[in-house]
Amino acid sequence: MRYDALRKMVENFTIFLAYNADIDAIVRVSELKKIFTKKDFLKLKDEPLPTTIESKEDLLIGIINSMKNGTGEELPMNGRISCWLRKRIKPREKRMGGQIGIMSNVLSNLGFNCLVYFPLLSKEQSKLFERNPNLKFLTKDGWKPSGIYFKNVPTKINWIFEFSKGEKLFDVVAKDSSRFIAASRPDEDRIKSPLLESKVDEINEKADIAILSGYHDVRKKYSDSTYLKEIKAGERFLKKLKIPTQLEFANVSDVRIRRAIINHIASHVDVLSMDVNELISILDLIKKYPRRKERDSIWNYEALKIILKELNLKCVKIHRKHYFLSVSNGYLKKDYIKKAYLISRGFDYVKSKKGRIKDWNELKIASKVKPSLRGIKEKKKLEKYLRDNKEKLDVVIVPNKVNPNPKTTVGLGDVLSGGSFAIENLLSVRGR
Repeated sequence: MRYDALRKMVENFTIFLAYNADIDAIVRVSELKKIFTKKDFLKLKDEPLPTTIESKEDLLIGIINSMKNGTGEELPMNGRISCWLRKRIKPREKRMGGQIGIMSNVLSNLGFNCLVYFPLLSKEQSKLFERNPNLKFLTKDGWKPSGIYFKNVPTKINWIFEFSKGEKLFDVVAKDSSRFIAASRPDEDRIKSPLLESKVDEINEKADIAILSGYHDVRKKYSDSTYLKEIKAGERFLKKLKIPTQLEFANVSDVRIRRAIINHIASHVDVLSMDVNELISILDLIKKYPRRKERDSIWNYEALKIILKELNLKCVKIHRKHYFLSVSNGYLKKDYIKKAYLISRGFDYVKSKKGRIKDWNELKIASKVKPSLRGIKEKKKLEKYLRDNKEKLDVVIVPNKVNPNPKTTVGLGDVLSGGSFAIENLLSVRGR
C-alpha cells in the first residue's frame, strides 16, 4: 500500500492515549566509569537483579545484568538516587520517553488525531511533545492543543543507560544492543482521575481506538493512596471504555503490582502487546509454560496461546528483535494485522536509524532494507508447525527490518506496537 494512500486514510481517525510520558535522560554506559570503579564492579558483578534501585550499588547491578543478558530492563528508583545521578552525570541528550509520549508524537506526525491524557504535563515535558494541531491534551477546561502545560506538577525524568552489542563496561560485555532504565516514580503520578472518568463518554464518542500504558509506574504506597486503589480506578475507567483498546504491557518487578495489573487491567482489553521479558513475567504469574525448551518462534506462539486463553483475550502480540508475532481469536482479519506489521516495521527501522519519525516520506528509507534472515527462518519454522499441528487460531508472523547500529533502542517496540494497532484498526474501519 502506497504511503500517500495511507496519509489520506488517517484523516479523521482518532486515537485516545493514556497515561505515561517522561523525559529520558540518555547516558552511555561508559559514563559510569566516572562514578564507579573496577573494584565496585568486581564486588557486584554476580549479584542478581534487584526489584528496586535503593542505592548506587543497585543501579550498577541492574546495568550489569542488562548488559550480560542483552535485554532492556527497567527498575524504579527512589528520589535520593535520582538526585545523586543529576549531580554526577550530564546526559548526552534529553528526549521524549514513556510509551504514550513516544506514540503520541509518532502517530500525530503521521496524521492521526491524538487525544492524550497525561497528568504530569509540566512546562519542560510539554516542550518535547510535537506541536501538531491534531495532538490535544485533556485539561479541566477540555481538550487543549499541544503547547499547553500544567503549573506546579513535577517533571518525570527517567535515566536511560544505553549500550551497543559488544560494548564493555569494566569486564562485562553487552550481549546485544539495548538499554537499562532507572525510572522515577513521583507521588503525583497517578492512574486515578475523576477528570478522566468524567470524560469517558466523550472519549467513546470522539475516539476510534485507545492505547493505554503506564500502569507499571504505580508505587506501592502514595501519600494518600495505594497501588491497588490506583489500579482499580484504572479498571473502572477501562470497563466504561467501549472502543477497541490495546494495553502496552511493561514488566513490573513487584509481583503484587504485576498481578494487580494482569487481573484488573490486562483481562479487560482487546489486545495485549509485550516483549519477551514481559511475556515471561506474565507466564511466571500464571504458572504455565510451553513444554518446548528452545525459545524460538514456536515457543513464543505456544506462550502467547497460553496467555490468550488464560486472560480470555481477543489478541496477544509480541515484538521480538527479528520478528513480530500476533495470535488472535475473534479479533480482526489476519490480512489487516499482516499489512499493519509490514507497514509499521518501517516505523521501527526509521526510529532506530534517525531517532524519530517526522512523516510518511521517511519510511522510504526502510523500503530499501531487506527483512531479517533470522526472522524469515523463524517465520517458515512456525508456519510449518502450524500446518503440521492443524492449529486453528489466527496467527501472523512478520520478519522485522533490523538496523545493526541503532541510534537508539528506546521506544522501538512502542512505535511498532502502537503503529500496528492503529493501522490494523484503520484498515478495518476503512475496509481496505
